[in-house]
Amino acid sequence: MPTYVLEGGTSITLPAKPVTVRLHSQADPVRLTVLVDGSEIQAITPMPGHLVVPRVDAPTTIRVTPAGDGQRFGGGAVLNLMVGHDARSELDPDRGVLNSLDVSGLTQRDILLLEPEGSGEQSRIRVTVLGPAAAEAPLPPGASVARDAARELLGTDHIQASTAVNAVVAVDVSASMLSAVADGTVAAAVEIVAGVHRVIGKPGDSLRACLVGRRARWLPPAAPESLAASLRQECADLDLVTGFRSAAALSSPGGRADTITWLITDGVPADIDALAARDDVHLIMVVPNSARDAVDGQGLSMTVIGLPEAAGQAPRFAGDPAVVREVVASMLEPLRARLAA
Repeated sequence: MPTYVLEGGTSITLPAKPVTVRLHSQADPVRLTVLVDGSEIQAITPMPGHLVVPRVDAPTTIRVTPAGDGQRFGGGAVLNLMVGHDARSELDPDRGVLNSLDVSGLTQRDILLLEPEGSGEQSRIRVTVLGPAAAEAPLPPGASVARDAARELLGTDHIQASTAVNAVVAVDVSASMLSAVADGTVAAAVEIVAGVHRVIGKPGDSLRACLVGRRARWLPPAAPESLAASLRQECADLDLVTGFRSAAALSSPGGRADTITWLITDGVPADIDALAARDDVHLIMVVPNSARDAVDGQGLSMTVIGLPEAAGQAPRFAGDPAVVREVVASMLEPLRARLAA
């Protein structure tokens, strides 16, 4: 009998017999539960990560959680799943497999939907994988930490497509920002944006980026996993630029209405009036720790990232999950009402 390789959104049908789900975690121990109409029902659990649903008479959701109460899956938590039925009379029964399901940062994840189909001898069970249509490419370390923080704060691995956003990352490349570009500060901030985008962005969407001085230089669209590296390469041979006109970043090629612009800079733009009353622009300010409390966004949404005082010292914030979580929480706060709409 065939073995089906599954991904998010795909379905298979199985004989109308008890359904077996086996889940292997490479890190955290897991617990599988069965829900009908949102309420947990009894199922057979021979061992952790092994579940048998005796009957499927109504739409039934299979949910995975960490084995302990109140826990979250840790960073790098990846699950491999097999769904089918155990039949001693069949040497090789139908089954489906789903590999490399990343649940980092989540308290729970609905993984399968079981639905009865047909009647009598024609009865079958439709099994649908819940979640994104394809496995996601691995993110750089800083982006992974940011993605996990966003998942934790929003309680989901991806927000609904109807409320997902497009994103533009605009980097101030005026003279005062050259040290932040050279020491990796900008790349680290971009990784955080990329990780957040994995959760709030439209599935499969690339990000647009631009380097902004007096005008914007637009770069080719890049996937979240490659955005920081792409920007780092583009910034390698920057010419000295005086002046920073933030409004130049607000007219992206092929721009769409549901776009948030993340503007990475080290000070409030001189043309702040051009950004007034806009809820689609968010400043990400990279400033010395001693200056954090003095930063005034003048009414704009703003996140402040504190940096070491010594010039040229490599930034450490992206390697500290607590600091990244604080940064991500600040980035998401102005968007919460929009994302929940």
